[in-house]
Amino acid sequence: MSKIAIIGSGVAGLTAAYLLNKKHDVYLYEQNRYFGGHTNTISVQENLKSSVNIDTGFIVFNSKNYPLFLALLNSLKVPYFLSDMSFAYYDPKRSLAYCGGRGLFSLFGQLKNIFNIPHLQFLLGIRKYSRKMVKDQKIGLTKNKTLFEYCSEFNVPQKVVNDYFIPIGSAIWSSQIHDIKQFPVDAYITFFQNHGLLFEESPPTWYSIEGGAQRYVQKIINLLGNNAYLSSKINSVVRFTDHVEIELDNGNTYDFDKVVIATHANQAINLLEKPTKLEKKLLSVWEYSENDTILHSYDKFMPQNNRLWGSWNFLQRDNDNSIVTYNMNRLQSLNSNTQYLVTLNSDIEIPEKYIHYKTKYTHPRYTQESMSTQEQLPLLNGVNNTYFCGSYFGYGFHEDAVKSAVNIVTEIDGSYEF
Repeated sequence: MSKIAIIGSGVAGLTAAYLLNKKHDVYLYEQNRYFGGHTNTISVQENLKSSVNIDTGFIVFNSKNYPLFLALLNSLKVPYFLSDMSFAYYDPKRSLAYCGGRGLFSLFGQLKNIFNIPHLQFLLGIRKYSRKMVKDQKIGLTKNKTLFEYCSEFNVPQKVVNDYFIPIGSAIWSSQIHDIKQFPVDAYITFFQNHGLLFEESPPTWYSIEGGAQRYVQKIINLLGNNAYLSSKINSVVRFTDHVEIELDNGNTYDFDKVVIATHANQAINLLEKPTKLEKKLLSVWEYSENDTILHSYDKFMPQNNRLWGSWNFLQRDNDNSIVTYNMNRLQSLNSNTQYLVTLNSDIEIPEKYIHYKTKYTHPRYTQESMSTQEQLPLLNGVNNTYFCGSYFGYGFHEDAVKSAVNIVTEIDGSYEF
């Protein structure tokens, strides 16, 4: 049995802690005042007798693309239910709104658009150029190109690019418009294809966790007992041939046999007192965007006609700002008369009386340079008694984080078992 420190309590760190705790003495350190990272459920008191639990970061998953995360939930006996997945776009200046996934009326936006030739061409263009992306990838025409470069080179209509490919990508990756333009198009296509968004096959069925996603977090923390620490910032990680020394912000130092660093890549490299050349090369290129996130009940981000409200809603602005609003009543099937919305990067002032919670989340920026490191990232694990995991090993989602954790557990123990 080894004594193992895990730094970071996002889903990667939690999965590693849950699996390693079966055979080892595990200690989990989290610098924030809550466990879970992007899994952050807020309880809003509606009246004296009832409250509602609302997820503000991680919200939904599906069985096709999240097999390991689903196995984790089933192992923990955490219940989940069918969610609603639809994407809506709203440009108030052009009076343009459409919502995919809620029927023909919502897709056309308004009845007169049934006879609007440009709008029909736009909708048909989404399908046409989505399928073209898949074909072009198969014959190598997308290699080493960004989304913007590909769309420019192959003359994808600006309306399809600006009113669909960029907005939906911004919503999925919580990215600003300029970042999604620089997204490697091969990764974009592969992700969309896997999720049934390129009209090659039916999209998967989506689920949400009953009572809020923090339920799985709390179950893992309960298993760790007194070995899980909040508000515990790590100052440095010093590696020796036979052990690792961790210094906390309060000046205390502790020795461990191994350390698992389950933070963002840029945080990981800053924790290491003497990073190796390969660690510097692979981790230092990762950059992260910070997204102001507000849980509120202010509907000015949405069209007046609520039949045009999707689960994920993109609001077009004059600037390059990407404003995405998640309709939590739809996503979590909330039984409430109050409308709950989670908005990222708002440049519209929300009156305080509508605000329930504010925070900031950071997401990896995907570029050709950062994604080129992913093939080599596993080479860092096991060197100097150190292991790394996180969503940056993949596309930035829960399943990617869980998979990276499973891989290091397999390397340490030879196998894993949920």
